[in-house]
Amino acid sequence: MFRMNRHYSTSVPATKCIEFAARKRVQRLEIEGGHNSLLKKLLESPFKSLRHLSLKNIAVNDELVGHFLSHCEVLEHLCVCCIENLYAVKAVGSSLRLKFLQVSNCRQLVRVDIFAPNLVEFVYDSRSVYRRGIVLKHAPSLVTVSLAENDESITRAFLSVSSCFSCLHTLSLRMNFDLEINMPQEFPELTCLKDLSLEVCNANCGRSLLSLTPLLERSPSLHRLKLQMRWKWNYYKKQSWRDMQKINRCPHHCLKEVKFCGFLGIGSIIDTDFAIYLIESAMVLEKLIVELETRREILPEFKATDDKLEATREHVLQFGTQLPPRAELVII
Repeated sequence: MFRMNRHYSTSVPATKCIEFAARKRVQRLEIEGGHNSLLKKLLESPFKSLRHLSLKNIAVNDELVGHFLSHCEVLEHLCVCCIENLYAVKAVGSSLRLKFLQVSNCRQLVRVDIFAPNLVEFVYDSRSVYRRGIVLKHAPSLVTVSLAENDESITRAFLSVSSCFSCLHTLSLRMNFDLEINMPQEFPELTCLKDLSLEVCNANCGRSLLSLTPLLERSPSLHRLKLQMRWKWNYYKKQSWRDMQKINRCPHHCLKEVKFCGFLGIGSIIDTDFAIYLIESAMVLEKLIVELETRREILPEFKATDDKLEATREHVLQFGTQLPPRAELVII
């Protein structure tokens, strides 16, 4: 492995380090920050043995990323993160060996094209307002997907990978609840999905988590669900309303473990309603883990945070009595 970061010794020119890495036929190359003169040298240097490449916070462009994908024939792992001048990533080719692709926090990014027969895992974290999004053309081996949106509803990115739904085993979604979450009622079943992680930012905007139930209902083989709540500061200064939409009480016959992180409970119908929905729907639930929200800035109206935590703990114990027989309740 060869790693360069912003603290790398200045006694040796960065271009010389790249030459050395190429000469040694490194299989793993990680470059992070502070090396804006490397673009030309990276394009000139042969990295025929490179299997793992990570580029973070450096001045590279579409040409360089495309160069590595085209010329590094054994490349299996590619991570591009915080690249300002990156507009398009094209992981396209029937002979690509790429198994892992991560594209995160590239503010100018417009599009990600994927035609990668060996791709197993795809991580996408978008912060661009210009994008057209993900174009998933062919990825028959894809089983793990992580999607995160900050500026738009997660719906668009979610549906853009719908062609691989039937093969997914693990799915992670981070969504901004300040934005409209239009989870469609009908979309392809996630037939093989075993693990689902949902991170809900700005959870106290007033929207109900029950709007996410179609996703669970289309995941008949789901075994584990994790829900991470990210509350705004001064939660109790904003009144929440209950979404009175009719919810189909679809039983979940495989869901064995549910974990809530950042649970408020008392004073919040948002997480309590969803927890009760899961308890009533998960027929074979074995474990419910509830990690209480402890940050004082989220609980400004409670002078004694310990009192709030104790009240929430009692609240969880109360609805925990509805758990299936032999199911374990863990409160953290």
